[in-house]
Amino acid sequence: MAKSNPIGLSIGLTLALAISTSWANVTYTFTANGTAGDGRPDQGTAVFDFTDANTLQITLTNDLNATDWGISSVLDGFQFTLSSSASASLVNVTPQGVLDCTAGQPPGGVANCTDVTATSGETSPYNWLLSSGIMTSFELAPNGYKPDGIVNSSIVANTDGISNSQHNNYLLGPVVFDISLTGLSDIPTISNVVFLFGTVPDEQPGSSSSSTGGQGSTSSTSGQADVPEPSTLSLLGLGLLGSVLYRRRRTQKV
Repeated sequence: MAKSNPIGLSIGLTLALAISTSWANVTYTFTANGTAGDGRPDQGTAVFDFTDANTLQITLTNDLNATDWGISSVLDGFQFTLSSSASASLVNVTPQGVLDCTAGQPPGGVANCTDVTATSGETSPYNWLLSSGIMTSFELAPNGYKPDGIVNSSIVANTDGISNSQHNNYLLGPVVFDISLTGLSDIPTISNVVFLFGTVPDEQPGSSSSSTGGQGSTSSTSGQADVPEPSTLSLLGLGLLGSVLYRRRRTQKV
């Protein structure tokens, strides 16, 4: 009967742990719940989904559920910081629809705005830009913070500038942003998240509600989501290897 090779098994375990951890999806979730300068609520959610260190998908949702919409209620931008420097490019923007609210009349909801997805002529990236260059801090926003801000199906037209032509069209959320990253060897952590509402804009800090993936999940309200580095499990495997070698040497001396 063939004897098992403990060293080979340990090395294999180390490699398997390292590879599986490096390629595990990591998701960070941030939320904002503040008040605009005009007293309207500003509410949003951002989900960062890393497939690997080079592939990031951010989903932005405007969470306001109200009949008193105004320009200050529109999600017009987003800022975040990576734990390591990288170069980022915006690959694709996917909204749930494109709305024209210039002719809308209250009361009601999205029915007072016209779905012009098929006729607007707008395509990805829908006027949205991402900071360019090698850096850690990024801003994702429409050029000039208008048009193409993010709303949801509770929007009411013709209230406080919503029907103003310079702000139309709007993107119906959730809106998915596909981003390509270069210069990173590991999936980074995220901090300094800020939601931008309105064209001034009002800055609302994001609080980290959860992070999942890699070696497990954590919950936090510190504004930064931390996931253990992939190298941690590699070190665990190396420790097991060292333990096997030590025991083998002791056995040979007996």
